[in-house]
Amino acid sequence: MEAFLIFLLVIGGIILAATLFVAWVIATIVRGIARMVSPRRHEAMTSSAPGVQVCNNVQCQCHNPGFARFCRRCGKSLPTLLRVVPSRVAML
Repeated sequence: MEAFLIFLLVIGGIILAATLFVAWVIATIVRGIARMVSPRRHEAMTSSAPGVQVCNNVQCQCHNPGFARFCRRCGKSLPTLLRVVPSRVAML
């Protein structure tokens, strides 16, 4: 009898884990479909704050920090900003 209860507990745990996993997979698929259907294109049209780069990928257009080299959503490399390094000049 005790072995049967342990068996039922193990089977119940497996069913619970499988249910949670399937729910997570479904939520991930729905979130991915929602991103494909309505990408955040309106973000690129708004005025971007200084130090913010917009991804060049048409499907992504995620806002990234100014120092970022790669997009935080799709991973595409961002255009490098030209940084001018001031040189020291001797003053007389």
